[in-house]
Amino acid sequence: RPAGAAALPGGGAAPVESGEGEAQTGHVIVAGYGDGARRLVRVLRDARVPQVVLTLSPAGASEAELQGLRVIPGDYTRAHTLELAGIETAAAVVVADDEPEMAERAVAAARMSGDPGLKIFARTRSAGHVRALVEAGADRVVLEEVESAARLAVHVLGASGVAPEWIEEQVEALRADGLGVARADRPGEDGTGLPTVRLSDEQLRSSTCSHTGEAREVVAGSRGCEACLKTGDSWVHLRVCMTCGHVGCCDSSKNKHASAHFRASQHPIVRSWEPGEDWAWCYVDDVLL
Repeated sequence: RPAGAAALPGGGAAPVESGEGEAQTGHVIVAGYGDGARRLVRVLRDARVPQVVLTLSPAGASEAELQGLRVIPGDYTRAHTLELAGIETAAAVVVADDEPEMAERAVAAARMSGDPGLKIFARTRSAGHVRALVEAGADRVVLEEVESAARLAVHVLGASGVAPEWIEEQVEALRADGLGVARADRPGEDGTGLPTVRLSDEQLRSSTCSHTGEAREVVAGSRGCEACLKTGDSWVHLRVCMTCGHVGCCDSSKNKHASAHFRASQHPIVRSWEPGEDWAWCYVDDVLL
């Protein structure tokens, strides 16, 4: 790894924390300092990911400084504030403002000011606000009604190059604190705010599975495991039924709702609904697509 870089848990390297006025690279900019941002900041700090907190709140700025964080008080919808935070060399920006209009402006400002490859994450309390944030430039939107700091941490740590094994440990720790997880993604073409899911052409042409004809382009039925959300339970991974769009938890989860859905419906194929995964599984033919 580069000289002076800190080792990350599980491998990889983190850029060196910069002092005031020094160049910083590969850091995460956290715009806003509410409860969700505070939880994320703790996870980033534990992972030794450099971060900069932007806040308009004097009390929030003082609190973050007391935690040893680098803080820039100011309006994060302005390019100048983002430039002071080093947006041109940042790995990611997290917009954690509760005010919808402010969040949209912050996302748009970050998209205009940052490198084209910059990852921008945002959170919202309203499903109706997801599309506006995506259109403003967010790569991923976390719907706080069903997705906690755990899944947001997965996205941000992944963008920062932290080892997957260590990320999963942090997610489990957050779940142990009673924070359930679900997934929020870009809105589907039907305008519901729920994503559409499809198999690839290669998967549909598979010669090892005789049930691809039953697979369709579906709109996911929920942003998390449908049964777990009803009972307030948690899960490990999510699977989408490629016949009806049902979302259930995987066999590593204690409730195994995806498999239970197959047994009840006989819908043969599920697709992973985890970030960066596009594999599918046929329960009947017992093959990976």
